[in-house]
Amino acid sequence: MVSNDGREGSLMIHQDAFVSRATLAAEERMDYDLYIPTNGVYIIVVSGAVRVHGELLWAKDAIGVWEEDSVMIESGAESDVLFIEVPMW
Repeated sequence: MVSNDGREGSLMIHQDAFVSRATLAAEERMDYDLYIPTNGVYIIVVSGAVRVHGELLWAKDAIGVWEEDSVMIESGAESDVLFIEVPMW
């Protein structure tokens, strides 16, 4: 949705930050690969339920992840998830 270079038709911003969205079917798994390995990512559950690093998150829950290159997301139900990737310095 938002990136530092307008990739894939996203809105360009002049920051090393990215905003992405994923819609997951029930029992679907996905990996969120950070665009910049030194960034962290805030994962916000818009609807549904997902598991991140063993933590079960419901709609309106969020978790921050840093010092990881990739994060595995597992959906327990049909879910809509927002990723906000930002520098951690």
